[in-house]
Amino acid sequence: MSFLKVKKVFFVIWCVLLFFNSNAQHYHFENFGVKQGLAQSLVEAIYQDSRGFMWFGTYGGISRFDGISFKTFTASDGLSMRAVYAIIEDKYGNIWLGGAGGICVYDGKIFKALDLRDDGKSIDVKEMVMDKKGRIWVATLTDGIFRYDGKSFTNYTTDDGLLSNAITAICSDKKGDTWIGTWQSGISKFDQGAFQNITTDKGLISNAITALCIDRLKNLWIGTNDGLCRYNGNSFEKIESQFKVLNEPITSILEDKLGNIWISTKYKLLKYDGNEYSLIKTSHESFPTTDFSSPLFVDRASNIWVGKFGAGVFRFIGEAFTYFKQVDGLKPKLVFTISEDKIGNIWIGGTDGVSKWDKTKITTIFESTKFNKVNVMSIIYDSNGALWLGGNRNGLMKYDGVRTSHYTNKQGLIGNSVQSLLESSEGKLLIGTTKGLSILDDGLFENFDRKNGLSDDNIRVLFEDKNKIIWIGTLDGHVMQYDGKEFHNFSFFDSLQGNSVRSIKEDQYGNIWFGTFQGIYVYKSKNKMKNITEKNGLSSNVIYFLFPDEGYMWIGTSHGIDRIKLTDFQDLDKISIKHYKKESEIIGLEGNTNSAFKDSKGNIWFGMIEGAIKYNPSKDKPNTLDPFTHIKNIKMFYKNINWSEYTDSITKWNHLPTNLELPFEDNHLTFEFIGINHKMPEEVKYQWRLEGFEEDWSPISKETKVTYSNLPPDKYTFMIKACNEDNLWNKEPTTFSFTITPPYWQTAWYYGLQILFFTAIIGFTLFLSRSGRYESILTIFIFITIFVIFDYIQNMCEPLYEEYVGSATLVKTILNLVLAAFLIPAQRYVRNNLRGKRRKRIRERIDELV
Repeated sequence: MSFLKVKKVFFVIWCVLLFFNSNAQHYHFENFGVKQGLAQSLVEAIYQDSRGFMWFGTYGGISRFDGISFKTFTASDGLSMRAVYAIIEDKYGNIWLGGAGGICVYDGKIFKALDLRDDGKSIDVKEMVMDKKGRIWVATLTDGIFRYDGKSFTNYTTDDGLLSNAITAICSDKKGDTWIGTWQSGISKFDQGAFQNITTDKGLISNAITALCIDRLKNLWIGTNDGLCRYNGNSFEKIESQFKVLNEPITSILEDKLGNIWISTKYKLLKYDGNEYSLIKTSHESFPTTDFSSPLFVDRASNIWVGKFGAGVFRFIGEAFTYFKQVDGLKPKLVFTISEDKIGNIWIGGTDGVSKWDKTKITTIFESTKFNKVNVMSIIYDSNGALWLGGNRNGLMKYDGVRTSHYTNKQGLIGNSVQSLLESSEGKLLIGTTKGLSILDDGLFENFDRKNGLSDDNIRVLFEDKNKIIWIGTLDGHVMQYDGKEFHNFSFFDSLQGNSVRSIKEDQYGNIWFGTFQGIYVYKSKNKMKNITEKNGLSSNVIYFLFPDEGYMWIGTSHGIDRIKLTDFQDLDKISIKHYKKESEIIGLEGNTNSAFKDSKGNIWFGMIEGAIKYNPSKDKPNTLDPFTHIKNIKMFYKNINWSEYTDSITKWNHLPTNLELPFEDNHLTFEFIGINHKMPEEVKYQWRLEGFEEDWSPISKETKVTYSNLPPDKYTFMIKACNEDNLWNKEPTTFSFTITPPYWQTAWYYGLQILFFTAIIGFTLFLSRSGRYESILTIFIFITIFVIFDYIQNMCEPLYEEYVGSATLVKTILNLVLAAFLIPAQRYVRNNLRGKRRKRIRERIDELV
């Protein structure tokens, strides 16, 4: 049955539910596993230290992560345990690791194993926590709990009132009390040196404790083998919700920085926002099929980290972006158009049909059959509440809530391949097709093509600006303006024919933006057009959609979604671009033509090549945290160096030399650095400067290393600063100071010896010249004096030759020729002068004798 004959059938299909998914939308989790550098795929512990690094304890050692790369520590580095179950940092910045066999402390240089007991017995550590006094509590699987006061360990067991020696969970509250969950015996609270015990006899839903968490309201959240409960200090409340998984064993509980409670069960992750529980769904292939293996963790940037059995660790990117794919029930794979009806349902059209999302489920409204291929290119709701659908080769369809109407070239439409729809401010429907433009008014079509006004028939986009001018963009790069009476070719695009125009929008300042396959063109005035390309920071020059919203321009490219801040763009020179590559990666980096839309709730929708993205601006908070910036390594002549050969002092964490003095020949250094930002690590940018060598900071760059060669002897300080994706820079740069010592011939003592040597030579030469004898010796000394002084002057002036002439060798050659030319007459002068003196002395002796 042809799509052209489905007026009645369409209405029936419209009402039929072909696909249902009770939780259609899902979120994006970024996965890190062995392929990315993690030590092992079973993660048991997660922690972020005060320097910004993430630490992951696994069954194959411990891995440290800077947002870009991993560094793994194992037994070969001094780690005394194979499996790490717990990680914590003490008040001195040392990293404590607990696991199979006991405890190990890393101070940035070495790992040191600690004995929990005097007898050296091996004890497996389950968890660790630090209380407000800085004391570290160590929960073990067999030997109760240990407390470290900075000097020694104190062991508490059932002999001291603890309910059980098998500890499974531990947490500390703001009062300093420590809560201890046991395997089958309930909860013990350590308060002022004594234990208070809580079991099912006092209202606890189960004695098999699996997780504990104290929230900011001082409630104790308790995970058990039989579900979840909450204790307010007086009574217990068993948590019930529509999700039956909350009655299953709870693996971990966490409170984030906004007060949300995160709960993991064996296979599910839920969030409680204070009002309701929601299931956090992801379509990542590893996420739903493996167990949660470790505690949840929230980092400094409010990212939620989740460990999964055999799948490594996942980072929850956030709730600003949610995703709709075919796996969630969406019919189109390639989404070309998104719209909203008068009751708030979202309509999503593209390849193979149309789907509707009513906030709870996705319904397939129309789909292709083997007899009829349907690609919906544009959907709009007009001011009268009627739904219009434009299809590729399928014409135009209207549904007014009661009946359907279908328009093709037989009804007067200029072409059956509809690419763009627009309702004008006058209430007319404009239909852009591959054969030209149709304007529907009072049931009648008025058609335009090359024969009566258009410069190109293949229309891809229609847009009306605030001055009621209709802008028309075509596949071949033509842009036209229509004022309701006649068409005008937009002259700025005369030279861009063949450059497909896919989107046209107007920003809040009246600038007209054009999305093309050669970047973005912004028309600011009659005489000013600005081209924005990859050189300005775009992810790609291939632009599919533009969408202005609340001071930003959203851009769909072939490499992801970008956003330009309009307030920084008014001079057309300052451009601030933020990239949302990871957010768009999950459903394909490419956008689709003119497929952005804003719904009545303020959400912005983007059509992509593998589904649709919904963006909630209220959930996208600016990153107010500047990166942790570290100098990771310093290389000499591109090689790693054992700096202990140059200095006796090496820093603990980055293993850099202190008070470094390098000989003049070791003057080629490469600085490697990192700005740790776990929210958008790939968007960190840097500036650097070598004080003593450079006056200005470098241009902004994403490079993470810089090389300086042929550094002259001097004192230097390398300075590096970083900014996050919202251009928040470090207040103070990270620095490294060093000295390159001069060669001996440039030292003060050598200069002094040279002066003494010159003085002695000159003095001896003058003595010989006064005596009038030793002609040959005097000549040699004069020549030596000339050579030495000449060579000294050349060495002193060599930097000037390099700077102003460019070649010291050329200048030296010329000066040597000058010297050679000077020595011949100098030698004659010395000989004649000495002979003259000798004749004079002879005459004087003769006179004396006479």
